[in-house]
Parts: sequence; C-alpha cells; structure tokens
Amino acid sequence: MGMNATPFYNFHTHTHYSVKDAVMTPKNMVEALHERGHKYAALTEHGTLGSSYELWKECRERDMTPCLGCECYFVDSYEDPGANVPWNYGHITVVATSQQGWLNLKILHDIAWRVGFKVKPRIQLSDLCKYNEGLIITTGCMRGPVGYDLLGNDKFLTGESVAFRKARINKRIGMLKKAFGPRLFGEVQLLELPEQVTVNKYVRKLAKKYDFPVIVTGDTHYLCKKDTDIHDAVICIGRKERIDDPTNSTYPTNQLWLKMPSELERARKNGTSTSVRINYESTSRIRISSLRLWKITSCVQRAVRFRSSLRRQSVTLAL
Repeated sequence: MGMNATPFYNFHTHTHYSVKDAVMTPKNMVEALHERGHKYAALTEHGTLGSSYELWKECRERDMTPCLGCECYFVDSYEDPGANVPWNYGHITVVATSQQGWLNLKILHDIAWRVGFKVKPRIQLSDLCKYNEGLIITTGCMRGPVGYDLLGNDKFLTGESVAFRKARINKRIGMLKKAFGPRLFGEVQLLELPEQVTVNKYVRKLAKKYDFPVIVTGDTHYLCKKDTDIHDAVICIGRKERIDDPTNSTYPTNQLWLKMPSELERARKNGTSTSVRINYESTSRIRISSLRLWKITSCVQRAVRFRSSLRRQSVTLAL
C-alpha cells in the first residue's frame, strides 16, 4: 500500500529518555504527530522503557494509539568472549503489539538490566527469541544485527574477514526468522551516508533470501531540522567533549528530525514498502497498572536529572 493511502508511522524514535542522545520530549513528539493527523505514536528509547508511561498518557489524552518499544542493546550470547568486552554490543528495535508483548518486553528489559548489564543493559538473542510472543523486531540502524557486522567499523571486529562477519549475520537473521516468523522486518533508513546505503542494500538482499518485508524508518532524535545543533551540544555535554572538536562523538548526519511522510516519499522509488499492516488495536487497551511502575524507575530518574542539568547549561545550548 502506498504512502498516499496509509499515513507513515515511524518505528524508530528517541526522546530525552534516551539519555544524552536525544532532545525532544514524548509530549513534544505526540503533539507534533497529532497535529499531522497521525493516530499512532511509537517510542524506541535506547535500552529503557522509561518513557512508556508518558507516551501512553499523552496518546490517551489525544485518542492516539501508543506503540511501546525499545531499541535494545544486544549480544549474540552472554557466553561469547566478546560479550565480556565493554562497549561491544549491537542495537535491535523491538515493539510490543499486545498486552502479552508488553509483558515480554518488560521481562527482557529486566533481564538486560539485572543480568546483561555491562556498560549498557544488554539482552542476548536466545532470550529475545524465548520471549517473542506479542513482539515485532526490525533489523534496526547501522549498529543493528545486520549493519554492525557488515560495516565492521568497530575495533572489536578488527581482524575478522567480511565472509566471516556475513556468515554471523546470516546465522543471526536465520535464528530471528525462525522465532519471529512474519514479525521480523527489515529496516532501511534514508540517511545520506555511504555506510547507510551499504546496509540498506544488504538488508534488501537478506529480505529476499529469508522472505521478510522491508520498512522505512526515520531515525529520530529531535523534533525539527533546526534542532541539530542543540542535539550536538547535548552529546558533547554528556560526553564532556568540545563541540568545536572535529573528533567529538556527534552524529555524522544532520537528518535525525521527526520527518513528514512527504520527506520519505522517495522511498517508494527505491522499491521499498513504507507501510506494513500491523495490528495495534490491543496496545491502546494496555492496562495502566502495568505501566505505572516505569514512572519511578532509575532510568527515568536519570533522564530527569540530565534534563535539569541541560537547563542549568542553557547558555551552552544557545548556539
């Protein structure tokens, strides 16, 4: 179905609950989507469900359906030698489509923080496959289960051949396809980066091989295009880097704003589906009791403290 027939709902969005990596709030995002006539809003924070209650609340006030998700940090197995190396992990996007999916997402969140924490809260793929009911997954960003190994840019992958890394990708995708079946989606992003183009092409190749649909997402970290500089400042503050240092950790793109469907129109020209039918009716009925706990998680408290620190540094942010 084309974009003119069905509005675009983004599956890859971050707010300030993705601590030190995004600058909009759930309320900002939901308000913007509501003004555009959207009926759904999704959040996939880095490693936390901390924004879920706020997303649910803001959507409920506007008769919208919340899509509760998480961009989880993952390792193939906690037993792998590489899993004990700090910072050696990938990203995978997981979204609940039902009450049971929400419960499983909370279980995975708990495992990541209690069992898999090393620098970041990480899940292992066997647990993701075990608790797959009611969840959908996508192949994520350039650090996802495809891009991380395909690009091989990380120092932890030095010395591994391209063939070896592609074999690991195929094993990983085969495992996820077996567990999730039609709930596995390839994800392509339209960032104008050579690395992203490489990942997009390989995702499409895997989609044909393993028979899963491909969707387009707009990796979103701020509300408007003009917020790019603020986002850069947040990253530099969080990592104690100078914004004028060319080696700082800011993103190599300025295209991470909340995009309109028209801004993704060219996706159709690339032969990529931009709308996939997914039943989200049940998520609008997720019980509030199952969400209330996330208001007091340490993740939320950390996010609030960080937001307060940004206010104190308002001069720095006024670029």
